[in-house]
Amino acid sequence: MTIEYKVATGKECFDDISKMFESHYEELSVTKGYKLNPDYDFYWEADKRKILKIILCKQEDEIIGYIIYFIGLNLHYKDCLLATEDIYYLKPEYRKGLIGPRMFVFAEKYLKSIGVNMIRYSTKTHLDNSRLFEFLGCKFVEKVYVKTLDKQ
Repeated sequence: MTIEYKVATGKECFDDISKMFESHYEELSVTKGYKLNPDYDFYWEADKRKILKIILCKQEDEIIGYIIYFIGLNLHYKDCLLATEDIYYLKPEYRKGLIGPRMFVFAEKYLKSIGVNMIRYSTKTHLDNSRLFEFLGCKFVEKVYVKTLDKQ
C-alpha cells in the first residue's frame, strides 16, 4: 500500500473529491435539514484567485482523503497569513495508524512553505478529532455554537 500526499488545484481534483462529499456529509453534517449543495462557483473563484489550497491523500491513483483550506489575511492580526480549514476527510477504512496525521503534517509543511503563519482547524463534537489536533501541536482556543433559525 503506497500512500502519497500532494498539493492540488481545484481544477486538477475537484471533480474527483466532490464525489466523496456525499459520504462526508452523511457522516459529519449536523444540519441535515439542508441538503448538500456546495457553492462550486465560489470554490472555482477561490481556486482562480489561488486562495484555495487542497491537499490530497492518495493510494495508488485513488483519492482516499483531502483537506481544503482558504488562505487569507487574519482580520485581527494583519501581519499574519491565516489558513482556515474548510473541510477535511479521510475514508473510514484508512483512519487507523498515521495516514491521517501524516496528511496534516504534510499540509502544515506546505502551508508554512507558502508563508502561512497560522492555521485554524475545527472538529465536530459528535466525531471529535481533538486528540488529532493536540497531537499536531494545536491549542484549543475557541468554542463555536450554531443555531439554525429556519429549519430544525
